Amino acid sequence: MEVQMMNNIPEHLMAQAETRQLGKREVKVIPVSGKGYKEVMVLFSCPKSTALKTVKRGYYVVDYCKKTVTPGWFDPDDAYRMAWWVFNNKFRNRLPEWADHDDMVQEGVIRLIELAGHPRINVPGFAWLVIKSGMLGYLRQGRRHDRDGEKDGAVSEGCQHCAPSPNTWHCKHAATEAMCRVIEAKGMAPMDLAA
Repeated sequence: MEVQMMNNIPEHLMAQAETRQLGKREVKVIPVSGKGYKEVMVLFSCPKSTALKTVKRGYYVVDYCKKTVTPGWFDPDDAYRMAWWVFNNKFRNRLPEWADHDDMVQEGVIRLIELAGHPRINVPGFAWLVIKSGMLGYLRQGRRHDRDGEKDGAVSEGCQHCAPSPNTWHCKHAATEAMCRVIEAKGMAPMDLAA
């Protein structure tokens, strides 16, 4: 992350950030007392609805929509076995034509990798729900891309979620590399976790 800007927020605003406990999450907030929603929209480059909520509660939450990542040890064989089980029992024969089976299973496993260090990971059913939510996220993302393609009249060439990708292995490889970078940023070696 760059020192100058975090989430497109200027450094002088990040200097005002406070740490607060919201529910079970510890988040950084920036007070915005005395500012109107239009000023908040300009300062944080956010939509009007976010700006209105920010002004109402009196502070802006930094990285509110950022995914939670708590890396830890996991067994890849069990993860893929569980992901294929979830796919076969919940999604097989119920998918839109653009959805790719392998990519969908990979999304479920990636979400499980992201939450492998979660305190509830050993609770029965939690890993299953994590995988299922990852697969549903893949479908929601694809629907969004599919709608965008319909509006434009044609699907953009760079969008890989609108149609089954002929280059599925590259998608998996890129996703695995991205996860390894996230785990290394947390200060752990990914190969030590997989062993």
